[in-house]
Amino acid sequence: MSLPTTQQLPLRTPKDTIVRLVLRRTRAVLARFNPARYPRLDVESMPAHLQRDLGFLDGRDPRYEPKEVAERR
Repeated sequence: MSLPTTQQLPLRTPKDTIVRLVLRRTRAVLARFNPARYPRLDVESMPAHLQRDLGFLDGRDPRYEPKEVAERR
């Protein structure tokens, strides 16, 4: 009974690590300029009952804070 041989794992050299880091950071920077691939929430196009359920039609200022919270600051 023979055991299957294993393949050697490639060792990462410092040069390889630096290249991977540069590529990863470049991808992260370029991703900021890429438009989102998923739809954003458009509140104005939603029906009124959904806006009310999500709290957009409660009649208060968008940055509303109760008096108790404002007094603590």
